[in-house]
Amino acid sequence: RKKSITPLSAEKSQNLLAQLDIEIQDAKMYGKKTFRPMQRNKTMVSLLLSSGMRVNELVNLRMGDFQADLARPEFGNYALITVAHGKGRKARVVRMFNPQIKDVLDWYIDHVRPSFLKATTKDASLLFLSERGEQLCTEQVRRVLDRVAKLAGIETRLTPHVLRHSYATQMKEAIGPESLQKQLGHVHLST
Repeated sequence: RKKSITPLSAEKSQNLLAQLDIEIQDAKMYGKKTFRPMQRNKTMVSLLLSSGMRVNELVNLRMGDFQADLARPEFGNYALITVAHGKGRKARVVRMFNPQIKDVLDWYIDHVRPSFLKATTKDASLLFLSERGEQLCTEQVRRVLDRVAKLAGIETRLTPHVLRHSYATQMKEAIGPESLQKQLGHVHLST
């Protein structure tokens, strides 16, 4: 029997992002070494909430996986994301629907990401790197979400999969079930 997953409401999603902002401001004010990692974490959470990606797709995302869409110039180079590390290793294209992601990703790539690139970085094409310049693992993302959710007053266990369900719930009316199925990479509409 499968567990029921309760998606975050739009309000709780905003509370989660607000908590990340609080932690970023706190780290900056007190000169904590968590300043850049918290900025990276906020970008990861924003991208998960805006795309419905799986956590393994997120940690394997590369700089070259983004494309512009001439019909949607407000998204800059981030209108489409080619996701190739999902379930079954099937590639799919995820369309972005929130144009604010352009500002978030431009800021992250220009101001935050360079601090994670090290001389020892094996794969500099990865979008998200650890503090040591290595690939993040999915467990690191899960730990970040769990910790920040508790601070944000979210009582249910928060996982990347809950954010995926939150995206699906918020988008199902806006884009329709068939488009949502393609976005999420599901083979069957009933999933």
